[in-house]
Amino acid sequence: MKPNLAPLSYVSYEGYVWLCIAPYLGAKRLDKLTVRDVREWLTKLATVCQCCAQEKDAKSVPNRRKCCTVGDCWESYPSRRVIQGSRDALRAALTHSVAEEEISKNVASLVKVPKPRRRRIKPWSVAEAGQFLTDAAARDDHLFAAWVLVLCLGLRRGEVLGLTWKSVDFETGELYVHHQIQRAGRQILHRETKTEDSDDFLPLSALCLKALRMRRAQQLGDRKAAGKLWQDAHGLVFTTKHGTPIEPGNLTRMFALRLAVQAFG
Repeated sequence: MKPNLAPLSYVSYEGYVWLCIAPYLGAKRLDKLTVRDVREWLTKLATVCQCCAQEKDAKSVPNRRKCCTVGDCWESYPSRRVIQGSRDALRAALTHSVAEEEISKNVASLVKVPKPRRRRIKPWSVAEAGQFLTDAAARDDHLFAAWVLVLCLGLRRGEVLGLTWKSVDFETGELYVHHQIQRAGRQILHRETKTEDSDDFLPLSALCLKALRMRRAQQLGDRKAAGKLWQDAHGLVFTTKHGTPIEPGNLTRMFALRLAVQAFG
């Protein structure tokens, strides 16, 4: 399936196959797989502690083992999202098999699973967002412009990190969102946004333009300081001090750190 899937989808499906599907259905012939088999598999998957099943604790340092390997099960059961993802991975594989005429029907598509609950997140008020940006500016936060774009334009993490200077039109005051940064396994990918509908020209406020000009000056300073170590990765707006893409997970951690610093003064 790899050639027909986006890299992130492939990595995600691969994980579901190895951890959630193969241990239970791996010995089952596809043409013998039934709706009942799929339903029973999902029911069982939801009741199996994954720490036990994947021997997570057994792989840790011996004197630090503290749950399933010492007889104290942590009951780390799969979430609704994992259950749904596992079913979706199997359904995608069976869809491919149907297309290749290896089986006559996709039994996984006939089994419904509860949808994951959406996390309820309380949005910041204008005052709270303003306080966050004021604090970030006062501390000369290297990612101040990123926080501005997130809070003012509602850009996603990957969209912010995937911005290039070619996407910014300082003359017209517009920003074109068409790329994103994603972590897929061991790779960091600079990819086009998922759909054409994601691509859009967004108007930039005076604050956004000022922040981006500040960011451009910062990056020129970083480039000069890095010298030959500088790597110009796709002309990205937000990079490390050596010009490489910022890990999406690191941006999340830096945001959490900024919040913690602000909270404790």
